[in-house]
Amino acid sequence: MSRVNLEPGQFVTRDMVNEAVEYIYGMMFFDKVIYRLHPSDMAPNAYTLEIQVSEKIQNQFRFGFNYTNIHNAALLFNTTLRNLFQPGSVLRISLKLADEPYVEGRYFRHLNLEENLSLSLRASYMQQKIDVFSGSGNRNAQFLTNSIILEGMLLPVTTNRVLGGFGLRQEFFDVSLRVGSIDLPGNTSSITQPFLRIEYDNLDRLNFTQRGHKIEFEASQSVNFFNNSLNFFKTHIKWDGYFQIEDKWVLMAGAMTGIATRSELPLHHQFFLGGYPHLVGFRNYELGSYSVRKISLGTQYQFMKNNFLEFRTNVASGTDLNLFDFDENPVYIGWSLGYGLNSLIGPVRFNISGSRRNPFMAVYSVGVQF
Repeated sequence: MSRVNLEPGQFVTRDMVNEAVEYIYGMMFFDKVIYRLHPSDMAPNAYTLEIQVSEKIQNQFRFGFNYTNIHNAALLFNTTLRNLFQPGSVLRISLKLADEPYVEGRYFRHLNLEENLSLSLRASYMQQKIDVFSGSGNRNAQFLTNSIILEGMLLPVTTNRVLGGFGLRQEFFDVSLRVGSIDLPGNTSSITQPFLRIEYDNLDRLNFTQRGHKIEFEASQSVNFFNNSLNFFKTHIKWDGYFQIEDKWVLMAGAMTGIATRSELPLHHQFFLGGYPHLVGFRNYELGSYSVRKISLGTQYQFMKNNFLEFRTNVASGTDLNLFDFDENPVYIGWSLGYGLNSLIGPVRFNISGSRRNPFMAVYSVGVQF
């Protein structure tokens, strides 16, 4: 119930209760959600809210598509298998067929419900085509990365808002140059990383996000396990917040900072920002650095059901976190104005954006983001 923003003793309207029920149903964990209000003796005009749910126990298979003028077409597949091996377990398999293909399998199981102890396993393959830009914004090269990742994580903290734990990640990757000239420190290698990860998420995702926060923190250190492992430390923290000003007007804000040691850090493990909505006004991967910091601000207005307008602006830097001499180092300042529609075929988005480097850019997408 903490995810639906209803608290004991709170004054609520019928619309607020209906929205909470719709949100619970939108989590896709339940086949049926109904509620009843029972008069309560605790106080005058007080009621007890009873919510009854019917949990989904059957398996699911979902199919979707996405098209953008940047990445072209993509086909999306997802299957969810519940209680397949053990009660309380979930197996999800996702596949993206696109210019940059991606496949992932995730297994999650509650080990001890009373102590909120859980186990998470992940295996994935991904391909990335990453552009390398100069300090003035010229595209100098492009390299291709193929990565296989195996990950296990023990979660001592598992609630409907917070996930926190530690784990071990093993990555095998291959890097090859496609266009231009760039120094590649090693084209084939492996990385073994113990890591700590904490996530907080209470976003209201009904229709358009109107309130809540999402915080993500991770710190990892590579270790020499297969003799050819690379040695580096990497950490980042990211926050996105939504503040409902009025019924249809939302203020959006966000911040991110990250740092990695430069010794032996693979190119594809640098921090990359660019493209909507990560760094508006800039091309994908246009900001690539060992350390980044970013602040974003925006507003969203739903002028009609399932239709909204939004404005975003952001400021970012790729210099060391202890340096504030922006005369010597470029500052990335961009803006975007967009329109969004939740249609029967999926989300439709259109954005125009700009910056000093890129005076005008237009991006549109149709279908589910993946």
